Amino acid sequence: MEIFVSAIGSGHTLCYPHNKGYSGVISIIVKNKDNNFLYSNKDQNEIYESKIKNVEYKYKKLIEIKESNSFYHNGKIILKEIDKLIEENKKIKFHIEISASYKFIGHILTFIASLRYKNVNKLTFLRNNNELSPIPIIFINLNKKENNIFKEYYYEWLKEKNIKISRNKFVMEYKQNKSYLYRIFNKCKKNGLMDENNQITDFGKLYLESN
Repeated sequence: MEIFVSAIGSGHTLCYPHNKGYSGVISIIVKNKDNNFLYSNKDQNEIYESKIKNVEYKYKKLIEIKESNSFYHNGKIILKEIDKLIEENKKIKFHIEISASYKFIGHILTFIASLRYKNVNKLTFLRNNNELSPIPIIFINLNKKENNIFKEYYYEWLKEKNIKISRNKFVMEYKQNKSYLYRIFNKCKKNGLMDENNQITDFGKLYLESN
């Protein structure tokens, strides 16, 4: 069973899977800053149903998110739906499409693809001219020990987010090689889990909660 995941709006993103025989589709639509949908004068579910009316998907879901919400908040909403399907069918696969017209969703979906890379068959980019290009799936390469250290740092970080890294209780009490500790933090920064000020990013929070 393969599920197609993409944003909708112009309708182009749902034209591609119509001819490819997917078992299901997860479509994502974003509320803009004015809290109106792209088609503000129409019911979103009616528009959605009209775009896929000629396809008998076994599974179809329209997810509504707000542009005003953080990557973390919106990522949790989308990831919850994907994880629900994985829980029901461990062999399920996803084709995640990043659309040039939806950069906000694209960042979130790219990160979700890295978190659930074992269940992602394809990650593609749809250009404005409808040309489809493959994107490599890059996953977070922390090993078990590195992951545990990052998690411990995170727990202390939650208590006082703006504290200097040198004053973080976990860092202060770390009894082993501190240069190793900082190498892990640098690795987390390269993976987008921490920023240059040693703060946990939205992606870092989503990563920790989804593993």
